[in-house]
Amino acid sequence: MTHKLIFNRADGGVSIHDGGKKRTAMMADGGLRPGVERPLSDPHRAYMENLAATDPAVQALLDHEAERPLIELDYEISKSVGIDHIPEAIVRPMYEAEAFGGLTEAEALQVMAAYIAYGVAIQVSPVLSHHVVEDTDLPTDRYFRDAWEWSD
Repeated sequence: MTHKLIFNRADGGVSIHDGGKKRTAMMADGGLRPGVERPLSDPHRAYMENLAATDPAVQALLDHEAERPLIELDYEISKSVGIDHIPEAIVRPMYEAEAFGGLTEAEALQVMAAYIAYGVAIQVSPVLSHHVVEDTDLPTDRYFRDAWEWSD
């Protein structure tokens, strides 16, 4: 069975996202981002310091370096926080799960749901709720997905 993520939007529509077998497996197994645990390189540190001048979220990453040394994954996160303006609380769990794995399938789908819901909210309409469902539970008698609603 394949799981789908269903997002009920504020505009009354529904967005469907395939969690992706490969991505879910990556988050559940050992991850697939080799090298992200390396110490932060000088060019990437300079990039983060430059970005921190205009973005307090990136500055906060740098401020906590004494507590936890920065690694290459922090650079990847700072790009999404600083450039894409996605909150670190949404980006970090997604990137760490992709990098290091160790989640159950259910946990992986919840991490993906938070990340994807943020994108749907920006691009389409705010998300009111999300559901993880089997693809066989989706209606097959409707061509347009905004023609139906989802509730548990």
